[in-house]
Amino acid sequence: MIKKMFLFFAVIFSLVSSTALAHSALESSTPKNGDVMEKVDEVLLQFNTKIEPSSTLTVRNDKGETVSVHATRLDEKTLKGSFSEALPNGTYTVKWKIVGSDGHPIEGNYSFVVKRSEEKQESGMQSANRQPDTIKQQETTSNDEQKESPQKSSMRVIWLAAVLAIFALTGFWWIMRKKGK
Repeated sequence: MIKKMFLFFAVIFSLVSSTALAHSALESSTPKNGDVMEKVDEVLLQFNTKIEPSSTLTVRNDKGETVSVHATRLDEKTLKGSFSEALPNGTYTVKWKIVGSDGHPIEGNYSFVVKRSEEKQESGMQSANRQPDTIKQQETTSNDEQKESPQKSSMRVIWLAAVLAIFALTGFWWIMRKKGK
């Protein structure tokens, strides 16, 4: 009987741990957080799981103004935003909101800098060579404003499941021992 209970809890634990590790997270981006680029005409975000069609991205310049994203495309794990023309010099913040395959809403942001040399700038463009004061660090947060990474949250669930399994096995062992006396 104890072997059956142990097998039951092992199966439950493996199911809980595999579900917990399925949280979506940003794997890579182009441009990357903190990059200084000469030309940017699209933003590409790659996630570790499939993302839902309701996922969005917005881009803001260093004045806080929203930059028009000409076209947004979603393809399984990739969210891509294109601009009608290359971005002028400045610091830009990309903010994304996705719903992953596990139904968990995730959002985050990161920044990059566009700094083209003077001879490469288009003649009609009026953009100053601005240096960023700071580059914002990438944040990943859930909808309830927790500042915890999906991996950290997953480990917490795994440890909780392990502790519960140990308590259940101990309780079962104690009950079986009492019945035997």
